[in-house]
Amino acid sequence: FVSCFAHTAPVLVHQVSKRDGRMATSYYRARSRSNEAHLLAPVLTAAALVASKPSLIRSVSGLGSNDAPAADLLQDFSIETTPKSSLSVSNHADLLPPGTSVYVAAIPGTPKEEMVSLCARLREEGMVAVPHLAARAVCNQEQLKDWVDAFRSVGVGRVLLLAGDAPSPAGPFSSSMELLETDMLRDFKAIDVAGHPEGSSNVADPLKHLRAKVHWAADRQVEMQIVTQVCFNASAIAEFCKELRAHGVHNTIRIGAAGPTKMSTLIKYAMACGVGPSISMLKKSPGNALGLVTQQQSPDALVHQISAMVGEDSEGGLGDVKMHLFSFGGFAGTAKWATTSR
Repeated sequence: FVSCFAHTAPVLVHQVSKRDGRMATSYYRARSRSNEAHLLAPVLTAAALVASKPSLIRSVSGLGSNDAPAADLLQDFSIETTPKSSLSVSNHADLLPPGTSVYVAAIPGTPKEEMVSLCARLREEGMVAVPHLAARAVCNQEQLKDWVDAFRSVGVGRVLLLAGDAPSPAGPFSSSMELLETDMLRDFKAIDVAGHPEGSSNVADPLKHLRAKVHWAADRQVEMQIVTQVCFNASAIAEFCKELRAHGVHNTIRIGAAGPTKMSTLIKYAMACGVGPSISMLKKSPGNALGLVTQQQSPDALVHQISAMVGEDSEGGLGDVKMHLFSFGGFAGTAKWATTSR
């Protein structure tokens, strides 16, 4: 669900250590035979350079503002977790406002029982549990029914449908639209779907597919929000929102962003998920790598940029937008950043 690296690199550079620089280099070397890894060399080299010369951070990018991000976008934020991540959380209510939507990621191999148990626990602790349901992970209609019945048995009323990252489907479903067409999800009050501000390599026409899902929900009076993949490009996010609004899609859009995360962790996720389309700019201008690495130190800058765009949007072209936080750097840290920034 991540389309990464070119806009992933900027986050939390102020925490990059020399060890992180060496780790970045080792990640690059490990993937040096891939078709994409050679594009990472300038970024990773810059990461190591910044690690050895912290003074470059401010001189290159002008970082240093401690201004809190615009609070409006975070008033009704949502956040992601996994059964494993939540094991270290004694009570989600200690970290999050009551009624926060907590999306439970469907990591491949996670037993259904753990997903269902966490959803039940989240509800008991005053949260809105929103489990992922990945189409390509479903073996057959019987398994789909089993998952739906299990989630409904613990009071889940909203799910997030995804195609999933598997290169080939485990059963007859290869897209979230195919799950909707089974009509087996009708008991959920709300069904969310994914959005791709930077496009999708798996879908030829993402807008067409997204509009089909929105129309499906509207015809059945099902609430549907659009939760985007993680993105660090405010302009791409704004264009994505405006394009949807121009095509009559006025559903709430939850903008995916990474919470505070160490550079080494972001590099690990980037290498695991592949390189975002905007990384291609490095082919033409490797010198931009240092700017990419030092541009952002946390979600603050992105939220400020989006908030400014919303504030300047007198005609309402962006529509209803909220933040959705990926807790790559840890659930507690992401929750703390979100709640103290509101």
